[in-house]
Amino acid sequence: MFSARDPLVLRLCLLALRLFSAIVPRVWRADWRAEWEAEVRCRWDRLEADRHLDWRTRMDLLRRASGAFPDAAWLRRQFTTDAEAVQDLRHGTRMLRKSPIFAVSATLILALGIGGAVSIVTLLDTLLFRALPYRDADRVVTIWTQRTARTGAREDVAPADFLDWRERSQGFSSMAAAVPYSRDYTGGEQPDVLFGAQVTEGFWEAIGVEPIMGRTFRPEEHVTGAGRAVIISHGLWQQRFGAAPDIVGRSISLDGEPWTVVGVLPRSFAPQLLPRPGDLAVWTPKIVQDHERRTRDSAWWNVVARLAPGVTIAQAQSELDAISAALGREHPRTNAASRALVVSMRDHLMGDVRLPLFVMLGAVVLVLAIGCANVASLLLARGMDRERELSIRAALGAGRLRLVRQLLVESLLLSTVAAVAGVAIAHWAVGIIVALAPSAVLRLHEATVDGRILLFAAGLATLTTVAFGLLPALQLSRPGRSVVRERHATGSRRALRQVLVVAEVALALVLLTGAGLLIRSFARLMSVDPGFTASDVVTVQVFAYSPDMTVDRLRGFFDSTLERLAALPGVHAAGAVSAMPFAVANIDIRSPLEIIGRLEPAEGDRRGVYVTIASPGFFPAMRIPLREGRFIEDSDHDRAPTVAVISDALRRRDWPSESPLGRRVRIDWLGQPVEADIVGVVSELRHDGLDRAPRPEVFLPLAQLPFGSMTFVVRGDGDPAALIEAGKREVWAVNPMQSIYQASSLESMVGASLGRQRFSVLVMSAFAFVALLLCATGIYGIISFTTAARTREIGVRMALGADRSAIERLVLREGGLLIGTGLLLGLAGAAGAGRVLQSLLFEVRPGDPLTVAAVCTLLAAVGFAACYLPARRATRVDPLIALRPE
Repeated sequence: MFSARDPLVLRLCLLALRLFSAIVPRVWRADWRAEWEAEVRCRWDRLEADRHLDWRTRMDLLRRASGAFPDAAWLRRQFTTDAEAVQDLRHGTRMLRKSPIFAVSATLILALGIGGAVSIVTLLDTLLFRALPYRDADRVVTIWTQRTARTGAREDVAPADFLDWRERSQGFSSMAAAVPYSRDYTGGEQPDVLFGAQVTEGFWEAIGVEPIMGRTFRPEEHVTGAGRAVIISHGLWQQRFGAAPDIVGRSISLDGEPWTVVGVLPRSFAPQLLPRPGDLAVWTPKIVQDHERRTRDSAWWNVVARLAPGVTIAQAQSELDAISAALGREHPRTNAASRALVVSMRDHLMGDVRLPLFVMLGAVVLVLAIGCANVASLLLARGMDRERELSIRAALGAGRLRLVRQLLVESLLLSTVAAVAGVAIAHWAVGIIVALAPSAVLRLHEATVDGRILLFAAGLATLTTVAFGLLPALQLSRPGRSVVRERHATGSRRALRQVLVVAEVALALVLLTGAGLLIRSFARLMSVDPGFTASDVVTVQVFAYSPDMTVDRLRGFFDSTLERLAALPGVHAAGAVSAMPFAVANIDIRSPLEIIGRLEPAEGDRRGVYVTIASPGFFPAMRIPLREGRFIEDSDHDRAPTVAVISDALRRRDWPSESPLGRRVRIDWLGQPVEADIVGVVSELRHDGLDRAPRPEVFLPLAQLPFGSMTFVVRGDGDPAALIEAGKREVWAVNPMQSIYQASSLESMVGASLGRQRFSVLVMSAFAFVALLLCATGIYGIISFTTAARTREIGVRMALGADRSAIERLVLREGGLLIGTGLLLGLAGAAGAGRVLQSLLFEVRPGDPLTVAAVCTLLAAVGFAACYLPARRATRVDPLIALRPE
């Protein structure tokens, strides 16, 4: 051994000897290491005594110590078991080189399965096990509103609810909220939007993040009249301010006012708390307003909290359930059917992709199982060509264990090469899957095939070796061999091959059924009518607020901009709306609804509506069908009686058997009651997704209730990108300082909402295609080998008068029996797969008969085609040639 008092060179030499000694067989290890350590120390003492300790002598000592490695390797090779292992490796390599087609086919089959498994495990490792960039991340949770206990849908939190949760709960050491809020940066050539948030006191303590420069907000900065402090993101610091080291303390212009930068956040900080079309760049203190302490109808706050020491998520959820029940009794109109939902930060960051990824992990396991069955079948069939070799080895004294080990070593060689190729496939597949994954899932871009994943791949290679190599090895090494033996397969080996084919068909049916259900579900989802026509529509969202913005100026801005947009070449209609369907920042404002003249329901039975402000051009621009009455018109100005247009969903709910036209309703608009006469009914709109139910909605005229948070909607011909740029120019022509929050085509917005479903369908379909290909290959290979083994039998049948059609029926009957058995066994697994996928399906039952029938037909057709080619080849057998050996 060596100690800390030994010189560095001597310690390095002794450490190398200790590492090399692991190669030496255990029975000789201690003596070998003692001998080499003694020699190295003796050389060191001689050099030290002669005072020849220059760099050349030190390097000579290191070279001498490195000479222990070949000595250790030589001893290892002399060890009997290791010598046999080396011999097995050499022999296995020669045998695989003699059958290159088999080796390449088996390696490719296994590489596809291993590569798929490694890629999915890499993604799951990134999301489930890799450390989050927060202090004590397992104590950080997010809290959401759940409107009904039957669904898992999460909604934002109303300000008053958050304040009550924070005041009444004891299970959290801190609780804070982030409120979406963008700032106009006016320090560049044109106004630019910096997406960000206002955060309540204690936010940075709750989430567990410290700035890399500067500080967080002080308590006095969360009160009215405090100085304007801002914390900026790492990306903004680098891109906008050139990573200036003196950024802390510098004043920047936001919304036309000076703000002092007090901190810069870490690069890794991306909590995904707020809906946004871009990165969150600026964070400012939130000052709670008086009206927010009473607001429970509208929810737009996002809550993060830190569990108190010793408190679990279940205990915190139980406490908030009790608080939610109390709030439901105190405020039945708004809180009777809502509760607080506690979600860990890790689960929150995973979004909706957890189940699809686990489903895909199951899919790649099925693909790998099919691949192992396929390779095992190929090994059994290949064993027919090795009967003579194995018989001779047994006759020369090789025991069954020796033969099994030889065959397993060959299988290990195959799986090792397949694992290397699989890791390469996984590296490529991870990039594709990340590109296809929904953008809402953060951290996937961090997925890398690191050392732990390589270790997993090595373990998977070992597991697959046993999975596809053990049974063939045991079959081919059965005792009682003779040197001269019939070459056809024994009955037991033929039965094993048939079992493997049945298993392949059953597993492929499970995977294909899952993919079929997702494809059918996606097709049903794409056929859903959103209530509008998305093609040829672009949107430009603005928040037209400023300290000097009056009601008249707000009306003038929108009137002038809409007039200029409508005059653009190729534009058919232009309008504006507050709640734009499928927008990232959808301005959802809920309100209780009172129907004047109808008996008022009890406080807890009042049902609300969503209130949307719209201009007359919004409905033709979106091509929203009119069901009854009329749209909002230009005559509905600020001096005319207030009117309302309602959605068909609201009409069906509150006027199921009568016309609502002419009825008068009362709603709350920004804390003030508003009465309006219903003049029209339009198609119901889907706002948040095609799989979400349309919501009851009331549309009020923009001219009568001016509102600054609006989205311009323009329908026109030509390139959408060019129309977007033209729309931006017209906005800036009216107000050069107006920033654009988001601008995109409506088709892309609808497409983005389908990200999770598209992701599941594409990846599952890819795995299903691979499974179908492997299954067809496996059936073809087994039927081909089986038919070849029956050449003599077929020759006899043909010599006795059997025609070609009879021979074809013989071969097809055998293959058809195997396929039919596999389909029957696979139906039970397919039913289980449907239940697992149930939450991913839309208007499709897990056991959808049409999907199951289509998949069975496809698989049977592919299996029949795989059997037909060997059957046709069997009819060409010449009876004279087949019987010549007799």
